[in-house]
Amino acid sequence: MQQSGVTTGVQNALRSRSSILISLIAVLTLITPAGYSQTYDTCFARHQVSSMKLVVQNSGRLGVSPYDNAAGLRDCLTGDRLYMGSEYPSGSGIDHLYRICLWFGGIQGEDTLVSTGENRWHRSLGGEEFRPLGGVRGSITKRSTLDTNSAESGMAVSEEDFVTAYTDTIARHSNDFPFGYYARPLDIEVSQESYAWSIGYAADMVLLKFVIKNSGFRSIKEAYIGLYCKSQVSLGLYGGGSDDLSGLMRTYSSFYGCGFEDSLYSLWFIDNDGDPFNGEFIDRVIWDGDIPRKSAFSAIGMRFLDHVSEDNQLSYNRWHYYADFGPRMKNNLRDFGTGTIGYPEGDRNRYFIMSNGEIDYDDVFTASIGPWDPVWEYPSDRSEAISISQGHYPEAVLSVGPFDLHSGAELSIPVAIFGGQNVHVDPASAEQNLPDHPLKYYENLDFSDLARNAMWAEWIYDNPGFDTDGDGYRGKYRVCVHDSILDGNEWIATKADTQWYEGDGIPDWRAATPPHPPPFWVTPVSNGLHIRFNGAATENERDALTQIKDFEGYNVWIARDDRKESYSLVASYDIKNYDKYRWSEQVGSNGEFVLDDLPMTLEQIRCLYASGPEPCHNAAFNPHNYTGSSPYHHPSFPESTFYFTSHHYNAGLGKENGISKIYPKATLPPPGADTTDDRYYTKEGYLKYYEYEFTIENLLPTVDYYVSVSAFDFGSPKQGLQPLESDKTENAVNTFPLSSDDQVGSASLMAYVYPNPYRIDSDYRDRGYEGRTQQMLPNDKVRSVHFANLPARCWIRIYSIDGDLIRELRHERDDHDPNRLHDRWDLINRNRQIVVSGLYYWVVESDDGDTQMGKLAIIF
Repeated sequence: MQQSGVTTGVQNALRSRSSILISLIAVLTLITPAGYSQTYDTCFARHQVSSMKLVVQNSGRLGVSPYDNAAGLRDCLTGDRLYMGSEYPSGSGIDHLYRICLWFGGIQGEDTLVSTGENRWHRSLGGEEFRPLGGVRGSITKRSTLDTNSAESGMAVSEEDFVTAYTDTIARHSNDFPFGYYARPLDIEVSQESYAWSIGYAADMVLLKFVIKNSGFRSIKEAYIGLYCKSQVSLGLYGGGSDDLSGLMRTYSSFYGCGFEDSLYSLWFIDNDGDPFNGEFIDRVIWDGDIPRKSAFSAIGMRFLDHVSEDNQLSYNRWHYYADFGPRMKNNLRDFGTGTIGYPEGDRNRYFIMSNGEIDYDDVFTASIGPWDPVWEYPSDRSEAISISQGHYPEAVLSVGPFDLHSGAELSIPVAIFGGQNVHVDPASAEQNLPDHPLKYYENLDFSDLARNAMWAEWIYDNPGFDTDGDGYRGKYRVCVHDSILDGNEWIATKADTQWYEGDGIPDWRAATPPHPPPFWVTPVSNGLHIRFNGAATENERDALTQIKDFEGYNVWIARDDRKESYSLVASYDIKNYDKYRWSEQVGSNGEFVLDDLPMTLEQIRCLYASGPEPCHNAAFNPHNYTGSSPYHHPSFPESTFYFTSHHYNAGLGKENGISKIYPKATLPPPGADTTDDRYYTKEGYLKYYEYEFTIENLLPTVDYYVSVSAFDFGSPKQGLQPLESDKTENAVNTFPLSSDDQVGSASLMAYVYPNPYRIDSDYRDRGYEGRTQQMLPNDKVRSVHFANLPARCWIRIYSIDGDLIRELRHERDDHDPNRLHDRWDLINRNRQIVVSGLYYWVVESDDGDTQMGKLAIIF
């Protein structure tokens, strides 16, 4: 009895302490939402560089809802007002999503728990179960491969990385309706990174990586991750979603041809009819009274880029916001206990949805499900079924699992959000075919662009045919036979392509990139600029994604300021090559010409198809003689028929095109050649074989110009990969077309000042002579006079007429600086004040002691 009494006393003490602790937790729970915004601010940031203007958040959500808009939402990185959460394509004004939210659920002991970025009733039931981590990790930070001056650029994956982290441990969790208790957190931390590119084939997507860490002490068994999505295809703030459709794109015909199918398993949303106006699709806003109209041709999709395999199952479950309905398989029924058969309220119901392995039929088939369907429950409310088939308010969860996540373990989940353009073909299709003829409706939809972007997203994540970890495995490939001959009873392939369609399973997160621009040097000459560049590294660079040398040519650009839109093309060099279109009986109903993958040089074509003792040098064989209406028929293989077109514009080298080789007779050195051998190398150690030059003439000598040399590749037309060009502003040089060193020395040219006199009434700024790149500065901050023909190292001193020193400038430039003979004076004296009108003397004294003098008049 005494021992029992001691035990009872200890138990009572523990109960007392537990009561105090529970009360304290309750108080903290009550005060957390009120103090939340002060410590754990939700941040929104919009991807800007791509055509997919997706907004990401630091709380398990993507997109912008009307609730957010009502709060006057702004981008926490730029301060810009955010009106749309997923504008696509950029500049269209079309928004596609109400919201995408992360769901993560699993089993801990006897508890089935799901943490959500948001559930449908988040405003009333506290469904915002992820909150930003405190400190820098909880904010949204940006990285970029373009920001070479940043210490973090080496960690960047794309042109625009957004990085953040959040947790489910500090939020108030929703009531697990109808089971009557507040769900506790799973104790997870989520690190979220999103990546965007501006380059053509990757511009229609944003890729995300969720790294989920079990930060608690208990294991999470049979975990599933889900993307909860709600559609809202609309023109900006003018509402939408009431006529949207959703579905799952399981596979799509391979872009390589040969009858292969690529697995995509991508959830998609579209407007049901593309919003035609007066029976036509329109690509601009037309006002219909007070209502703006614009067609919504495009679609948005999302998919997991990994973990959909034999070990993990994919589930696609959908329902509708106002119609209480969601497809249900007869052999997989669950009573939600909520009196509904649509939205899965509560942790246990949401977990069931994520883990049931069900792939629902697309919206348009809802009215087609009859009472005796062997698989699906009959949608007994026929008016709702018809409404859903014609377009309603779709919601869906795409989920994958299961995974076991032990304490401290992490799970990386890659996701793609992507768009596709020109989905709708016939403006009348929806009205004519829905709800009764869903298959005919699909015949008037074109998902090819959406499917292509879904495939490219996977290839960027894990580059096909590339051995990332060096173990010898490069992924999966197919062999596509284009031509063959019958040898006895066996067909022998004479032309076949090896098509890599999957990577090695090791993430690359690497997009195809243009060649790096070449190093180049600018030398001013009288009324012109001489440009020299070396292409050794550029022309031998392999593309990061395709792993082939795909250099195609160079462009020379000039501008009066540093804005991209100001640059004009002045010269090009484009390798002379050709695209080959081959007749294939396997494409189309009666056969079609199809594009072979890589462009061919003129020499390659002649070696293969010209005749004579030296076919490679047979100038009579001209690829332009063979067209689609008059193709080439191979004499040895009658079934081989093809024609050629110029790839790009085939601008060769030489004076007629401007760009020419400095050493046209130079050859590549043999292996092991000495880099000091001047037969092969310049004095700077560059290969002479790759040295080019071009001179821009007839320029104004008294104004500055921006010049650059970009490089571009030939792309991969067969894969839909357009030629990519390096940024024309990446290596831009700003200089004046004044005299060169040699001209100044040989002609003993003297230093001079311009404009002289400097007149305030001459409107130099309005005429473009000053302040072109300083639009935000007032006039008195951009004024300047220029000194030309200076020694490379000298002192510039300006004196008043009375001999007082007004300003002293040190001029010292590197030998490779194109402005080494030029400098400016900003009309500010040594007391940091604007000088007054008057006559001034200037003195230029070189480091060798030579002195030049002159007068300068300033008239304000």
